[in-house]
Amino acid sequence: MRPERIRLTQTPPDDTPNVFQGVIRESLYIGVDTRYVVELSPAISLRVRQQNSVPVGMPVLEGPSGVSVWVSWLPDSGRILME
Repeated sequence: MRPERIRLTQTPPDDTPNVFQGVIRESLYIGVDTRYVVELSPAISLRVRQQNSVPVGMPVLEGPSGVSVWVSWLPDSGRILME
């Protein structure tokens, strides 16, 4: 899963079966986009990249680490890679 294909929302989306609740553990605003580390469980974390589409200097999702979010992606966004 490419990090930019993963969506973060504050409410669960209804357009995909791929929906998980998570907690933001790290966020890094780097100008063009914001990168997040989202913990889905103690053993599973995802890296998420969201392009900043709000005014300059403001992150995509407000709030410090520890914020609960919904993580989702559309079915056609995932790819299975074989060795």
